[in-house]
Amino acid sequence: MNSGPLTYISEEQELKTLNPLNNVSDLDQIERTNIVLRWRYVQKVRENLKQRFKREYLGFLRSSVTKREDKINVGDVVLIGTDDKKRLHWLLGRVLELFPGKDGIIRLVKLRTEKGNVLRPIQRLYPLELKPNYEQVVSENRKGPEVVTEYPELNTDSNKTVPVTSSGREIKPFKRLDL
Repeated sequence: MNSGPLTYISEEQELKTLNPLNNVSDLDQIERTNIVLRWRYVQKVRENLKQRFKREYLGFLRSSVTKREDKINVGDVVLIGTDDKKRLHWLLGRVLELFPGKDGIIRLVKLRTEKGNVLRPIQRLYPLELKPNYEQVVSENRKGPEVVTEYPELNTDSNKTVPVTSSGREIKPFKRLDL
């Protein structure tokens, strides 16, 4: 049984077949030093790759995060980031007050959410792309502040009637060239 071939036997007699009686060294007989040296080499390459990744790639990313282009102002609507919830479940809030640090840079923000007023660091706030284009007038005559919004005046010319499609879109008249 041990002399039976382990591989396919071809018709050519020159090729040797592999069988269990051949002198194939066992894994136990391979020198321990070769394995240890190879393992140390692989670990060294891995550590060098990790260090290079941290130094070059992550260092590059860190510098881009510190530059914040969007400024948060009073009245802006922001998402309030938390580590324990997914972005879909982050709360929305409106900025009520900005608190600068000793260096004059804004560090803390007071927000109004659906659950009440909260203080959050500015690093956890993500402003929405919407910027308010209307003025807010707060009257303090009553108990709570009342927000009055002034929208830009609409063009209300009753003389001009613009044709409208069934879906409500305005039909623009086309101009022909006078040749």
